[in-house]
Amino acid sequence: MNYTHQKQQLIRIYTIGGMLSPSALYRLIQKLKYFGLKTFHFGSRQDILFPFPQEFREDEVQEELQDLGLPFEIFQHKNHNIVSTFVTEGYLPGTPWVHADTYQFILDEFMECPGLKVNIIDPNQQLVPWFSGNLNFLASNQENDWHLFFRNPEDDQLIEFPYLIDGFSIAEVAQILSKEYTEGEMWTSSASIEAILERHHLISGRKTPFNFRGEKGPIPQYEGFQRMPDGKYWLGLYWRNNAYDIDFMEAMCQLCAETAVGKIGITPFKSFILQGIAEKYYTQWFRLLGKFGINPNHSALELNWHVPVLDQEAQDLKRYLVKVFDQNDINISGLTFTVATVPVDPFTTICIQQNPSRHQAIQSPPTYHLYATRDFHPASLQYQLVKSSILKEDLPAEIFALSKKYFDSWEAEPQLRAKEDTPTDQSRQLHQCPDCLTVYDPAFGDLSAPEPVAEGTPFEALPDDYCCSLCQNPMDNFILRSFSIQNSKV
Repeated sequence: MNYTHQKQQLIRIYTIGGMLSPSALYRLIQKLKYFGLKTFHFGSRQDILFPFPQEFREDEVQEELQDLGLPFEIFQHKNHNIVSTFVTEGYLPGTPWVHADTYQFILDEFMECPGLKVNIIDPNQQLVPWFSGNLNFLASNQENDWHLFFRNPEDDQLIEFPYLIDGFSIAEVAQILSKEYTEGEMWTSSASIEAILERHHLISGRKTPFNFRGEKGPIPQYEGFQRMPDGKYWLGLYWRNNAYDIDFMEAMCQLCAETAVGKIGITPFKSFILQGIAEKYYTQWFRLLGKFGINPNHSALELNWHVPVLDQEAQDLKRYLVKVFDQNDINISGLTFTVATVPVDPFTTICIQQNPSRHQAIQSPPTYHLYATRDFHPASLQYQLVKSSILKEDLPAEIFALSKKYFDSWEAEPQLRAKEDTPTDQSRQLHQCPDCLTVYDPAFGDLSAPEPVAEGTPFEALPDDYCCSLCQNPMDNFILRSFSIQNSKV
């Protein structure tokens, strides 16, 4: 996919595993107030983002943030936050042996944020992405054993490691593989990963293929007050513009201290969840939301979207589509959406990408490409172009047609679905730009090029002056690479 915008220059605060204490957030908020900021944002990797305060020098900002004891990065993105399903523990169904202390032990073993994206996932939930990381550890049915899937940053190839990883070794495995990769190690199969872990004596010898297949259904409700099994409440809050008001968040942290709420979990949908609100404090929390005019009950049409931070054009498109869905009673339960104007991690069923190809001399309305995952499963890495160059006003009808296909697919016989989902080793030779990693796929052509290339056009038949649509790299520099999904059961 090509993109029309670059990632914003933001300061990132890494909340390892997506969890932090109210006291840690409170201290961060005091720094943000000192910087003169009124809001901050959550990222899709369960981190905290905010723009650089222009009145300060970089060394001044760095000195202030170092006091917090939280990892952070300014004007760079060398490391990554560790994503986990810690946030779902206690209120969503999960693997029986995975508990809060399971995550806590693993996360405590990480001495620093890794250079590769690490996901630590309970696959018995649908809120946190399975494979949006480069190193994806998924809980198995055997206690303290985890499956490992490696997703190569170069080509998104997903490789299933044949051996189970001991939970006590996850941090060490992640740090070793991350270090090897950043030093130039390239992986095209599980054998090369196996050789590295064998040198460090981290091969368990236990083999169990990953055969879990998530059920179709809506993304779990993650907003509002909900009862927990122990009789307490959890509270999920969501801002449709992902600009969280600092004054409210400060008051919320203070109430957490008064009512013994000890942890805040950030979701990949840029909301956050508080767990363990005792019933006797329910009225105090309800009053706090009313005092600040907070709505904890957005329409379900609003919730399951990934929209880039500080991208007003993407936010406007989302609002337009949600409004049309609402006016026409379109049911999109179970579908997740991404408005892709910047490179994104895959965890969505439908991706809407603006076509960057607009002739400079002609004022024409924007058009969009529409992609969907195979079998409408958000964990799938197999995106297919549904339709290209769609006008904005025609998008709702195309998405409505996709939603009908989605619900029709529920009626498929289980045996037929099992047959369709049988894993196969597929390999395709495609040309890729070595700079921005854009892939030219003859099946789709390149409708975003200045002179659109029709579907079905072989790479060898491209005009001599063809360049990468994203970075204008000449086609002579493109590299022929093999793209495949190996042993994947998604």
